[in-house]
Amino acid sequence: MASWKDILVDVLTLTDETKKLNKDIERVEALLTNVDRRLIRVETVVDIAALQAGKVLPKGE
Repeated sequence: MASWKDILVDVLTLTDETKKLNKDIERVEALLTNVDRRLIRVETVVDIAALQAGKVLPKGE
């Protein structure tokens, strides 16, 4: 059976790892938001080019 000291060390280690993972998630979220914005710009360019060519593209859901 683990002593209270071992349990405390495990809890502190898990807390530190959780904080690191949260920072990683925030970084990935920022990158994903950036990719989403770029994709919207690309879709807009494609829509404009299609309209200028006289074609109507189906809208995605």
